[in-house]
Amino acid sequence: MINEKTWHPAKTKQTHFVWEATESGLELHHSTGSASHVISWQAFYEVLEHARNQAQSSNAPIVAGCSMTSPPAGSIGAWVKTKKLKNPKGALTPRHLSFLGPIYKKMGFISRVTKGNSILWKF
Repeated sequence: MINEKTWHPAKTKQTHFVWEATESGLELHHSTGSASHVISWQAFYEVLEHARNQAQSSNAPIVAGCSMTSPPAGSIGAWVKTKKLKNPKGALTPRHLSFLGPIYKKMGFISRVTKGNSILWKF
């Protein structure tokens, strides 16, 4: 298992989690003791592909948009909210991006950039 912190602009709001790759996807274990959650490989790759395409078309880092209720228009979170990507325990939400960002970084796909209160993914 790999130890990470969620990405949040406020360090005091970052939480620890551990993750591991399994046959069905990425299994996330929260430090808060909440039940584990699996992000399917299909959802993992759909988010990554959409984010990469968006970054290439704008030729700039893209806003992650991890807010559950109001991710900024044009962000990956806004796209995720409308897509309803399937997961073993319900649809992927913009909040999951705060976990996926550090995982994508660990895997070498993106780096993190901040702009004000926004977290951006840079490919």
